[in-house]
Amino acid sequence: MPLAPRVRLNWDGPEHYDPTQKVPCRACETVTNMRDRNGRACCQTCAEREIAAELADLTGGRVPAELYARTPQP
Repeated sequence: MPLAPRVRLNWDGPEHYDPTQKVPCRACETVTNMRDRNGRACCQTCAEREIAAELADLTGGRVPAELYARTPQP
């Protein structure tokens, strides 16, 4: 069974929060003050899920550590 990558974004910076306007998240439509790196409304959870899905697609569903051949132990 493939492992799903976990993504945790650091959105502590002020560019990820708009205190003046709550708008629907571009992914789930929940009203949020959070913004992605392009300034579009996006929940942090939705952004993390999108990136995790992209990573899973790029790696064939394997976590990056599984992509490298392991040296056989004698």
